[in-house]
Amino acid sequence: FRELWLDLRLGRIFHYFVIYLFGSVLYSKTREPLQLLNPDFLIQSALYFIILTYAAIFAIATNNQEDLEVDRITNTNRPLVRNAVDPEWYRKTAILSLIVSCVLAVFTGLIFLFAISGISLVYYLYSCRPFKLKRFVFLAKFMIGLNSLISATCGLYAAGGQPADFPLFWLFFLLIPVSLMANFVD
Repeated sequence: FRELWLDLRLGRIFHYFVIYLFGSVLYSKTREPLQLLNPDFLIQSALYFIILTYAAIFAIATNNQEDLEVDRITNTNRPLVRNAVDPEWYRKTAILSLIVSCVLAVFTGLIFLFAISGISLVYYLYSCRPFKLKRFVFLAKFMIGLNSLISATCGLYAAGGQPADFPLFWLFFLLIPVSLMANFVD
């Protein structure tokens, strides 16, 4: 638990959660602003943060397994590099975390299952063989924008909107500028 907690990368989880809140504000701004104070929405939002956290454990652990050789040089504090965790236990924890994330999503609402499945799939394609799309700089960063769009769409839907309500301007904003900003961060 300690090793997973230290390697959690809360900034990324908060990024997707804030983007989820952004999507909900996009809908409520023009329709039902008080929807965001609805207890059901607040509970769903708290659960979404937990769902994102479990999905992040899966993404981080699979990424760490894939990048073990590179991390021996560039990220020497990662748990697998330091031999702080058993690799087989780590793999099982990743899979269990994804399952917990999906089960929580099912109980929270179908849109949450679609969102976390989409985000996890995109991240898997980004990080893992045989695809490992992070090797292609602009495509890799586009995938971060795509995951941001998925999270924002989930927030819009949770606030009462439909995916078709998503403003075209913001769709392009999440896909293009967010993707470009990810390149500058790296």
